[in-house]
Amino acid sequence: MAKAKPTAGTKKNTVTVPKASARNKTVLVCVLLALVTFLVFSPALLSNFVNYDDPDYFTHNRHVRNGFSREKLVWAFTETFASNWHPLTWLSHMLDGQLFGENPTGPHAVNVFFHVANTLLVFLLLKSMTGAMWRSAFVAALFALHPVHVESVAWIAERKDVLSTFFFLLTLAAYVRHSRSAIGNFKFEAGSRLSALGYYFLALFLFSLGLMSKPMLVTTPFVLLLLDYWPLNRFELKTQSARIKTLVALLLEKIPFLVLAGVSSVITLIAQRKGGAVTSVSVLSFNSRIENALVSYARYIGKAFWPVDLSVLYPCPQAGWRLPQVVLDVAILIALTIAVVWFARHRKYLLTGWLWFLGTLVPVIGLVQVGIQSMADRYTYIPLLGIFIAVTWFVTDTTQKLRTEKILPIAAIFILATCASLTVRQISHWQSSETLFAHAIAVTENNYPAHNNLGHALLEKGNYAEAIPHFLAALRVNPDRVEVHNNLGSALASLGKNDEAIEHYKIALMNDPTHADAHNNLGIALAMEGKLSEAIEEFNAALTFKPDNANAHINLGNAYFAQRKFGDAFREYQTSLRIEPKDAQAHNNLGNVLLELDRHEEAVAHYRTSLEFQRQSPEPHFNLGRALLRLGRRDEAALHFTEALRLKPDHEKARRQLRALTNSTPQ
Repeated sequence: MAKAKPTAGTKKNTVTVPKASARNKTVLVCVLLALVTFLVFSPALLSNFVNYDDPDYFTHNRHVRNGFSREKLVWAFTETFASNWHPLTWLSHMLDGQLFGENPTGPHAVNVFFHVANTLLVFLLLKSMTGAMWRSAFVAALFALHPVHVESVAWIAERKDVLSTFFFLLTLAAYVRHSRSAIGNFKFEAGSRLSALGYYFLALFLFSLGLMSKPMLVTTPFVLLLLDYWPLNRFELKTQSARIKTLVALLLEKIPFLVLAGVSSVITLIAQRKGGAVTSVSVLSFNSRIENALVSYARYIGKAFWPVDLSVLYPCPQAGWRLPQVVLDVAILIALTIAVVWFARHRKYLLTGWLWFLGTLVPVIGLVQVGIQSMADRYTYIPLLGIFIAVTWFVTDTTQKLRTEKILPIAAIFILATCASLTVRQISHWQSSETLFAHAIAVTENNYPAHNNLGHALLEKGNYAEAIPHFLAALRVNPDRVEVHNNLGSALASLGKNDEAIEHYKIALMNDPTHADAHNNLGIALAMEGKLSEAIEEFNAALTFKPDNANAHINLGNAYFAQRKFGDAFREYQTSLRIEPKDAQAHNNLGNVLLELDRHEEAVAHYRTSLEFQRQSPEPHFNLGRALLRLGRRDEAALHFTEALRLKPDHEKARRQLRALTNSTPQ
């Protein structure tokens, strides 16, 4: 790294640089940062959706998948879903659906775009506050290329991370402009006051947008106070009375930000409790939470300096952390804190960076336990900036003092190249659900969610026998997990082991009688046994707990159809299509009902619609052929029977119909 322009805590002679030259360097750095960041993260564009959170946030979310509508906009702002209230995140996913349909490349590209934008904002913000070109550039590059940030960028469901950080950094930028208009004892001219208030309210507005993207930003008022300390130096006044007066003014200045943060915290807590995401103290004691928080702080520092064995899931240890581990990590944190306080007397950036790291992690450190993870890479997207700033400024100052600063450019290039290499490797694990969770299993222990999700990915691909060992491995770690019993039941049912499947569905429902998917799957298994009345009870139970479950409506319609209750079946298929208008199976099955009711033209229309969404399915072709045959359109019918046979050569019904047509005796 080249010598930086002096900042607070750095005693060096200034070098005057022509404004045009400095501006050209800034532009060049921005171009290089954007280009390198995009190139390193471009493999993410080839990744698929994953089966962890992406279904809730996009692939199975009917509110966002197909773009905007007035109803969906109202839903985004008025409903809590996926245990969160973040309407701007939902709007961004709706825009993805509007622009890209169900292609994952588009949403991945948007995430990468925001990461590039955030990288540039980090650089420009630090340079604006400190004047240190190369230190700021290195921190921004480290933020851009550090492998621990892959999760926030390569995971489509983590749009909320990159989006909220974008507004967070813009909030800081507006606040910096405000502070420079209102510096000192807050006595300034009317024009300056107007400018300061404008940037102040802009910062508040951007902060509110950030909170509506991800509520983790509630610590922003604390970050603003840290910036007041360094590098804005708003505390540095000549007299004690002036410092006290300014401190009071700075605290009062943060009250509107604190109010917004408080409102967001309340809404978030309500949303997470409503979604069942908050773990009870009876399940995880407060002492265990404190231990996990302390250990996690130390582990996050470890990942910052040695980013290997990164996982999408780090499960909480079943028996809690061992006492020696807790004692060691607490000792590390205490030692680092003492060192920071000691050196911060002359290097204020150390205190700002260290407290930035500690403070911004508070909402997700696990004191209020949300989810099953002990820690998560995505939680470091903003917090590690504090570590990066503190270490970069400290190392640069130290090497300059020792007159060894010539090694900095070489060291910086080596560090960034290593980070880029590790990041590219980490992105490769996000290629699919299988690669992601196979890697998680390889680098962690007793990771039952990873086994469950890998099993689910294999289940969706039709590899039922391969999926079962992963479900069993998950149950060995946590025998009561409802979703694992449900998934294991689906795998067994797909292999024709219906009795075993029913047993696991019932175990799932014993542990959680409100689990809609388990009710739905149990209904399917009972229907296969010919127990239609019992199956109908289960489908109705599934709809009681999840009324917008389109699949359960279809299954209930199928049960009514098998009982020849065509009116009831017609109603369920129509309800399913109101929820999912593009469901090919619902259109096909509704066509079957209409055919039974001799409404042949309407049946033809629904079969054709079904083929628009699932052209490679033989059944809609066969059924369309039957409907056309009843309308006397024999040549068209023959074409669809032929296509059904091409798609499924052993389709005997289609073969018989073609044979009958050839003999001029349609059946």
